[in-house]
Amino acid sequence: MLKGLSLRRLGIIIVTVPVLFSLVFLWFLMNALQDAERDLKGQILGAKLAAVIANLQAESFNAALQARTWHSKRSEDAGERLDKSLASIQKSEGDLKELLRNDEKKQYLVANSIEDSQKARRFLSEIRTGASTHYGGNIDPRIFHKQGFTYMNTLVENYRELNDYAMDLQKNATADKSREWVVTTMTVGIVVNICIAIGLGYFFSTYIAGRILHVRNNALLLGTGKPLNEPLKGDDEVAQLDTTFHGMAEALTEANSKQLALLDNAADVLCSLDEHLTLLRVSASCERVWGYAVEEVTGLRLVQILEKESAAKTTRLAEEHIKAKSQGAFDARLVKRDGRIIDVVISSFWSTSERALFCVVRDVTREREFERIKQKLMDTVAHDLRSPLASIRAVLESLALGVMGQLSDNAVKRIRGAESSADRLLRLINDLLDYDKYESGQFTLNLESHSIQELAYSSIVSIESLIEAKHLTTKVEGQDFAVNVDSDRLTQALVNILSNAVKFSPDGGVIKITTKKKNNDVLVEIADQGPGIPDNFKAHVFERFKQVESEAQKHKGTGLGLPIAKQVVEAHEGQIGVRDNEGGGTIFWFSVPMETAEKVDKAEAS
Repeated sequence: MLKGLSLRRLGIIIVTVPVLFSLVFLWFLMNALQDAERDLKGQILGAKLAAVIANLQAESFNAALQARTWHSKRSEDAGERLDKSLASIQKSEGDLKELLRNDEKKQYLVANSIEDSQKARRFLSEIRTGASTHYGGNIDPRIFHKQGFTYMNTLVENYRELNDYAMDLQKNATADKSREWVVTTMTVGIVVNICIAIGLGYFFSTYIAGRILHVRNNALLLGTGKPLNEPLKGDDEVAQLDTTFHGMAEALTEANSKQLALLDNAADVLCSLDEHLTLLRVSASCERVWGYAVEEVTGLRLVQILEKESAAKTTRLAEEHIKAKSQGAFDARLVKRDGRIIDVVISSFWSTSERALFCVVRDVTREREFERIKQKLMDTVAHDLRSPLASIRAVLESLALGVMGQLSDNAVKRIRGAESSADRLLRLINDLLDYDKYESGQFTLNLESHSIQELAYSSIVSIESLIEAKHLTTKVEGQDFAVNVDSDRLTQALVNILSNAVKFSPDGGVIKITTKKKNNDVLVEIADQGPGIPDNFKAHVFERFKQVESEAQKHKGTGLGLPIAKQVVEAHEGQIGVRDNEGGGTIFWFSVPMETAEKVDKAEAS
């Protein structure tokens, strides 16, 4: 039944039970207190009533006695005592009436007693004053005794009945027992309340806490990869949480299976090493990449599968990474199961909590082979192509100049065409060699302070013949600043960008170079009036051998000028980009570090 209750309802029940018991307990306790209060009031009333009646009886007898003494001896002391007794009787009559004002059953008896008492007081008072209205002055002793006896008997009877009532009140009043009942009720209530609290606490610990512990154990089992306990039954929140947890565990298991499948089929091998470079875990892809089964390499030391010549260096690098508790990458050469040696790059990360070096081992044998082939090609281009081409160009130039004899105009024209082709091939070879040098980082920068506008003027002079051939106008505008650059290499970048601008500018156009300050850099902008660059091509303009297709056929080039410019600028820790010119054309821009924020005086710079 409880399993069908939600925790909210169960909590309400747990809170309501002791509250209801407390209310019932308070009700019983209030009744007991009311009974005790009623008994106490009855006891007090009976005591007061008995005291008043006793006083009435005593004062009545005393008044009768003093009246007799006064009547027989005419003693003033007796007369004064009689007056006091009569006054006391009158006061007690008022007290008696006040005490029984709420008791309707005894009102008639009180009224009769007061009436009889008043008659007796008048009789005694008349004896005191000597003015009896009934007996005409002095009273005969026999009449006094007879009448006094009659009044006293009546009063005694009335007082006896009232006194019995007072005694009954005191007898029936059980204040002590009521107090005992209150104490007993409180004791029992406290004990029962404690028992209920303990019972509910035990219930909470065995039922609710037990169900929460069930979910906690499932979490621990999930963490260790063990099967989970059966789902909890019921519709309460804990059961719903456990059901959700089981669903999450299934989703995680499925995702983990997919992840393991992905890792097992990855091109790279994942592994972990301890502090002694022992392989702790290896992904299943090692069988495909290295040729080893997982069981074969697990437990081996890394040095056992490394090439002997490079093993010492590789283990030293791995130990340095472990000691520094850092991440990084290093090259290594690994021996496959069939004995072949492969080049690998090991990217590692040391986990302090796991006390293990996690590694991603990538086979880069093909990349290394490609680099070797590429280097061999560059060497071939540099030595086996550039030198013969330079010799061929020199011979062609000599022939065109008539050094080896006069040639016909048609022959000179053809020789000049061949010479132009040789120049184009030489530029391509030089650009290839330069780009390879920049890309591989096999160069150093000779940084010195130079005027940025002087470098711009120098670049313009370098391609002055191209500019004049198209009747172009060049302008250098803006402020001049000192920049900390390698002048030769930055001039090469400027020449490449300017050559591109000249190539695409219309005849008679304007090329404008603007220099300005941008934060701590100098920004250089080269604006032309060419056809512009399509938006979808701007992201590729600095890539190798990329040219706008519609313009590539009109303007021949190597496709390496702008990529080389990008390499040079980035080598100076600058940035380069391209955007549209508002007036038409394109603006190529780049930034280089500024040596000082102060403007360089152009005269001093020159």
